[in-house]
Amino acid sequence: MNEESRAQILDSMDELLEDDWLRKKTNRNRRVTELNAYVAKYLPELEDRKLGGFLDIGPGPGELIELAMSKQMDAYGWDAETPEGGMGDAYLEFSRLSHKLRDLDVTYCNDFSPIEVRFRNALSVINLRGSIEQVLSSCLNGEPHDKHQNCNLMTWDMKRGRDGLKKFLKCMRASLLDNGILMIAGNGAKNTDWYDRTISALYSECGFTRMKRFDNRTHKFYV
Repeated sequence: MNEESRAQILDSMDELLEDDWLRKKTNRNRRVTELNAYVAKYLPELEDRKLGGFLDIGPGPGELIELAMSKQMDAYGWDAETPEGGMGDAYLEFSRLSHKLRDLDVTYCNDFSPIEVRFRNALSVINLRGSIEQVLSSCLNGEPHDKHQNCNLMTWDMKRGRDGLKKFLKCMRASLLDNGILMIAGNGAKNTDWYDRTISALYSECGFTRMKRFDNRTHKFYV
């Protein structure tokens, strides 16, 4: 990327950051600190052994992709193509500019099914930190998430939610290598207890050998 293009991207990012909410949400120092703590608590495997492919679903500006790359992993992102159900237009645009600025390999698609096509049996770790509700936004009831950025105002639909979670888990399993890991840390919803029971009942049926539960919205699945 030449200096002129880089300067244009930075100018566009600065304009977006005039919004107070977005500036706080995307504060890089805070996010990097939080992500390092997240990895230490939930994904110490990134430190303990050399891994293959890493996929961050709903990566935001992409700091966790950069962290995985620093561990010599092939690291990718999968993000929304349009803002419906997610964090809104400004957040999505800022994230895309950040990906471009840092030359991150991020696919933009509102459907998770093509993940299996691109990464079938290719990934060591798939991560979702605060994005499962956005990925499966069509399975939640309530005003769309991009209107308020608060999953606690929404509720999992039991029928659509179970079907959506089952399809998602099967897709993730097909994308992972043997000994692979799927890490899901949800934001929560009004019925996180239902979510916990459902996802705990589905993991074996979807091809995972075991699951570690941290709380009723944070789970780690092992191939």
